[in-house]
Amino acid sequence: MDPDEAGEPLNFESHKPLRSILKQSAPRPIPSRFTAHAPSGSRIRIHDQPHPNHPLRDVSELPNAGPTPAFYLPAMDDVEQLEAFTFQIAAQLRVRRLAQEEARRKEEENRPPPLPRPTGKPDEFPEFSVILMGKWVPGPDLGPVLHPSFAKSLGPITLNPLLASPFSDQRRLHWDIRFYFEDAKYVTPQREIPLSIPNAHLQPATAPRIPRLSIISRSFSWSMQVNARIAPAGVTVYDVLDTICRILQMVLADRDLRNTNASHRSAIISAAEARASQSIGPPGIRVFDWLTKATQFGGLVHDPDHVETSFLRPDEAFFVLSFDVP
Repeated sequence: MDPDEAGEPLNFESHKPLRSILKQSAPRPIPSRFTAHAPSGSRIRIHDQPHPNHPLRDVSELPNAGPTPAFYLPAMDDVEQLEAFTFQIAAQLRVRRLAQEEARRKEEENRPPPLPRPTGKPDEFPEFSVILMGKWVPGPDLGPVLHPSFAKSLGPITLNPLLASPFSDQRRLHWDIRFYFEDAKYVTPQREIPLSIPNAHLQPATAPRIPRLSIISRSFSWSMQVNARIAPAGVTVYDVLDTICRILQMVLADRDLRNTNASHRSAIISAAEARASQSIGPPGIRVFDWLTKATQFGGLVHDPDHVETSFLRPDEAFFVLSFDVP
């Protein structure tokens, strides 16, 4: 047998412990690429380059990527080569460990910083009120329902953006009041959000939540009382729009038609006739015909000056409803 011949080639991916590998014996010591050890009188063959299909003789020949090829194991009686082989394995493992540590360090550097914890009183947690929950999360028992007078004492009551009077035509609720409100859409520069999608119209109407609110308008003299259908949820967007829709769809009372001036009365009748010719809305003269050409929902706004001159009920929450001409 030649001195460079050895036992069966081993696969490095067998994941056997090094101790169990080293216990496997080979008939003769395996020479390195440039030196060889053999008993006296033996013929020595020096391998300056390994054969392309020859199993690897050195750990340094292991490829950086891909599967690990088979390799020869030194004989148990060749202490020098076993030590060199062990140190080479340790060096390879150290290089890989340092590469993994460097990758983890870069991952830590590129990781976005965590959200800063707020400071102050226990009830001043923007993470809870804005990020985790939000003011407009639909559903009951997700926030206290306060009496309108107490809610007003804490500061201005905020209207849901779906109901608030728009700052521009690019962000508003498009609703023709002659139709049912579930066909309405909230329009932004990026997209249109139908109110019929799940939970859109079930958002709270105000922040904080209140059990009732009143609606007045400069376009007519009566008021609308909106009550929460589900008490633990407070007044919702659905409650507000449903109340407005039901009242505007009612038949206009004869006394209201008689008490208005002649030009307004003529405009109301003309609006009802034009609508009937187009088969829009229910038949007859309806409350929304009172608005003649202003058939676009204009939103709600908190107007203290108009409320104080119209009603003397500071313990209630009043909002002013407007209408636009499309």
